[in-house]
Amino acid sequence: MSKKERKKRMLTWAQIILYIVVPAVICLIGVLLTITWPYLKDAIWGKHPDTYVYCYGMEHSYTIDQLKEKASIRSKITLTRIRYPDGVSSLPNNEVPVKFFNWTYSGNEKLFTIAVSNKGDGIARNIKVDIDFTPNSIVYVKINNEERVDLIQGGKPTGTRAIFKINELLPDEIQDIEILTIEKGIKNFNAWSETQGDIKNIFIFDVAIEPDR
Repeated sequence: MSKKERKKRMLTWAQIILYIVVPAVICLIGVLLTITWPYLKDAIWGKHPDTYVYCYGMEHSYTIDQLKEKASIRSKITLTRIRYPDGVSSLPNNEVPVKFFNWTYSGNEKLFTIAVSNKGDGIARNIKVDIDFTPNSIVYVKINNEERVDLIQGGKPTGTRAIFKINELLPDEIQDIEILTIEKGIKNFNAWSETQGDIKNIFIFDVAIEPDR
C-alpha cells in the first residue's frame, strides 16, 4: 500500500469517526441525560419525595343535606385504626380525607378509598400499590385520574387483588382510587416506590359518619 493510499485510508477513518461516531456518542449522552436529568436534578438540589398512602373503608355515607336533615346540630365522624406506621398513633396533622355522598350500595358491601400523596419536595417515581382482599371479592374499581394512575394487575369484578402504578407523583399531588368490595376486610396492603423503596407511611383505617342528635 502506497503512502498516498495509507493517507487516504486514514482520512476515511477520521471522517467515519467525525461524522458517525461522534454524533452517535453525543446523541447517546443526550438520551441518557434526558432520562436521568429528573433524578440528577433532585439529587443536585437535595429534593426528596415523601410518599404517604391512606386507605380508608366506609360502610355507609351521607350527603351534607342528608346529615343536616338527620342531625341539624352536628354529626360525628369516628376513625377506627387498622394499621398505622410503627410508633405513629394518629393521622398526620389530623387529616381525615372523608367524602360525603349518597350511599347506594348494599349492606354487605364496603367502599375503600386509597389516597396516595407526596408531601416531599422531590418527585416520587414508579409507585406501586398492591392491595389483596382475599377471600373477599371486588365489585368495581374506579380510578379518578386515569392519565396519572394505571391498573396493572387484577382489579376485575369477582377478583380479590389489585395492583396500581403511578409513574410519577409531583410534590403536593394526591391521586385517589376507589374500590368497592363484597364483605369488609383487607388481607394485605403494600406500597413501594423507586425513589423510596418500601413506603412506610401507610395508614389504613375505617371511617364511620354518624348523625348525632
